[in-house]
Amino acid sequence: MPEMAVLALGKQYSFPDWPEVAVQGVGCVVFAPLACRICNLDILRWMCDLPHFDLVLSNSYMYWTDWGETPRIERAGMDSSTRKIIVDSDIYWPNGLTIDLDEQKLYWADAKLSFIHRANLDGSFRQKVVEGSLTHPFALTLSGDTLYWTDWQTRSIHACNKRTGEKRREILSALYSPMDIQVLSPDRQPYFHTPCEENNGGCSHLCLLSPRDPFYSCACPTGVQLEDDGRTCKSALESSPFTAFKKALLNAQDNLFRRSY
Repeated sequence: MPEMAVLALGKQYSFPDWPEVAVQGVGCVVFAPLACRICNLDILRWMCDLPHFDLVLSNSYMYWTDWGETPRIERAGMDSSTRKIIVDSDIYWPNGLTIDLDEQKLYWADAKLSFIHRANLDGSFRQKVVEGSLTHPFALTLSGDTLYWTDWQTRSIHACNKRTGEKRREILSALYSPMDIQVLSPDRQPYFHTPCEENNGGCSHLCLLSPRDPFYSCACPTGVQLEDDGRTCKSALESSPFTAFKKALLNAQDNLFRRSY
């Protein structure tokens, strides 16, 4: 089950879209402004089968874990720029991922190596939080000084001090299949002014935050190209060969039908 990350400020939601992956064979991040669901597969074609995913508005980065043949934690700008591996050693089965916005720390759990570690948002200054006695940690979240996680094997929710791992305790047990866990609080989604906040950054469709100056970029839905001005999306008929092909096919079918009568 994928973890969902919410970009509340831009009225957009970002998450690996599993049904879309099954149909199209590639991963994508879905941006859904208000009630309109628009998928841009060009943003993150490489984000397929990602266990966990998170966003940080203050530095315009998104973070994710990847099991695969080379387990790792990566980050990239929300516009897919500056992609970089930040953790690739002493890591095997990275499950849970969460971010401490107050202390600017990244937390993750490894179900195979039985630990929860934390590091700076660039992967430096790695520290142990809990080690050796975890069975199958899956999802993580934070509230104040407390770290919470779910465990598949014990079917329970646990907690401890986020810095030292002390005061460890079981919060809830006898759960059927504890998957994700989230804390809903304004502290977990503080206000942060972005260039996309005013007039959608001048973009006709998607305004994506970026760690590079001018700290945003415009993008278009799947199959739609961006004009030379870098802000306006072409019409779907202009941009998508699939749309043109579908129209031509329908016209051919219509002509064949008329000839038969």
